[in-house]
Amino acid sequence: MSIKNINGIDVVVLCGGLGSRLKGVIGEIPKVMVKIGDRSFLDILIENISRFGFKRFVLCTGYKSDLIEKHYKDNNLGVDIVISKEKDLLGTGGAIKNAQELVNSDPFLVVNGDSSSGINIKDFLSFHLDKQALISIGLACISKSVDYGSISLGRDQRIVKFQEKQEQEGCIYINAGIYLVNKEALFLMPNFDKFSLEYDFFPKILDKKIYGYIGQGDFLDIGTPDRYQKVKRLKSF
Repeated sequence: MSIKNINGIDVVVLCGGLGSRLKGVIGEIPKVMVKIGDRSFLDILIENISRFGFKRFVLCTGYKSDLIEKHYKDNNLGVDIVISKEKDLLGTGGAIKNAQELVNSDPFLVVNGDSSSGINIKDFLSFHLDKQALISIGLACISKSVDYGSISLGRDQRIVKFQEKQEQEGCIYINAGIYLVNKEALFLMPNFDKFSLEYDFFPKILDKKIYGYIGQGDFLDIGTPDRYQKVKRLKSF
């Protein structure tokens, strides 16, 4: 697939989580619907990604899906939005398997609905195609990794190790919550409904062509009250 038809690549947005750590701040709404300025985080995320040329978004919803569905029933974002609803919470991997029949493109883009990688997605796609990767994972460099697991790269930016959260300093590569995935990878996924990409899938297929793309933008997420307040102060991202 060529960069010229980036508008034919589907974007799968993982937005079905409970957001348990934020409930005391945002109440019962889905985490991705929290306000940044006068807009929802998810609106801003979709708009930012669509600027690269993406036109079709598959939203993997779970908790309070009806609120997300209602919000996008008459969307004015200039993109096509499809809902893949989970009856039970399936985890990040299970959500993709649940949505696979709605995904038309190969490869397809996957993004976490509660974070922004700041990655230039056209460059990311070029990297993925040049490497002939099965999966490419967008990485962010942070100075401390207490709150995040880290990723080690080997020769030619191939991922060789995923490490659990531990205190490290220096330039630590973390998963920025953005992936390019070839459909072939769907057949390698665990044969059960609920599982995590980060813990149950990616570390088990390091013998495949899994590469890490090092992004230059700012990584932001709203997963905790402190991080949410930081993004709120930005008003946009």
